[in-house]
Amino acid sequence: MPDSWALSIAAQVAWLNIGYEVISEALILPLAFILGQAILNPLEFQKRAISSLGVIVLVYGIVTIFVMLFTPQLVAGMQQSNSLIQDTIDYIRLETVAIFISSVYTVLNLLLVLHSKYKALYSLLIIQSALTVISDSVLVSQLPFSYQLGVNGIAITNILVNSLLVIVAFQVLKYNGMKLSFKELRFKNQTWLKLWFKVGSKSGLESLVRNTAFVVMILQLMNQLQQSGTFWVANGFIWGWLLLPVMTLGQVVKREAATSNGLSESRVTSYLIITFGVVVLWLLTMPFWEEFIHTVMGIKDSTSITHLVLIMIGFYVVFALNNVIDSYFYGIGRTDLMLYQSLIVNTLFYGAAFIGYQQGWFIPSLNKVAIMFGLGITLDAVITWALYRMIRKQGQ
Repeated sequence: MPDSWALSIAAQVAWLNIGYEVISEALILPLAFILGQAILNPLEFQKRAISSLGVIVLVYGIVTIFVMLFTPQLVAGMQQSNSLIQDTIDYIRLETVAIFISSVYTVLNLLLVLHSKYKALYSLLIIQSALTVISDSVLVSQLPFSYQLGVNGIAITNILVNSLLVIVAFQVLKYNGMKLSFKELRFKNQTWLKLWFKVGSKSGLESLVRNTAFVVMILQLMNQLQQSGTFWVANGFIWGWLLLPVMTLGQVVKREAATSNGLSESRVTSYLIITFGVVVLWLLTMPFWEEFIHTVMGIKDSTSITHLVLIMIGFYVVFALNNVIDSYFYGIGRTDLMLYQSLIVNTLFYGAAFIGYQQGWFIPSLNKVAIMFGLGITLDAVITWALYRMIRKQGQ
């Protein structure tokens, strides 16, 4: 399959990821706060853990079945090239299964975080990274022994890696005395479900607003420029590799904030310093990025991908540091603050950008759209920091 075709197919999953991201941020992100409240009551914690996992499996299961059944109709609505329709359908169905399994692992990972099983978490992170490299090398890469399955290889890698992580995480939890059996699933007389809905609805609305702006102002312009595949792969490298330790650290921040009723300023600062250490590692490995994207990720035109990554990397440094504060907000259940900053950024900044585009003042190009996206990230961080200082003065 030509590289351009693979990128075109892979880019079509962006809408799928956006839909699942809204669900994830409505259901999974608030769980650190919800479960953290019961951390000192093992019986109550286990009830909440089983019930929340049951809800996640049910909701994601329904959405996954829907997507798999109606993938042909959904792909037809994306105006994909006729020659790529069947390949796109196959890829989306595989990726949908991968996302479902990944959602289960995300919950199990959170349970380990909340129980401070850091040794297990580090081991899982190493396993995830190693298996991804091995699977990508065998299924996707340009190496002589690779099957070179293209985008389907990426989806199969995600399925294999997340399935193994789920199995290992279940065993670790069982070893530490937490048996997650759906036989014990109960929804009656669980008042915490209302709090989950209250906190999650704000988080989900924030995600919906943010992702709507992303679709209108970023994804749509990338499609018009026929660069959606390039953008997708560049962000896949950033999120799948560079941000992996950053997001894991965010889970730790959520855990401490949720179980300790907040964090001291010095503790938050220490997490910012750790994040800066990750950024230093980025800088040290930067000379090898292009070769990694070409050899391991199997992208022939790795130069254009690396160029886009280098344009955006400064903005993602801001994102990485901001992730500490975002995680703190989620840990203390202040999803309302996340909603406020999202409304400000996505109505004022992206609203102004949209007007500029409609009036012909803003002429989009790959670099300009990437920079606009990065400026949105930066403005988000500035507002988040202002809100953080505000609640510090108010004593949370």
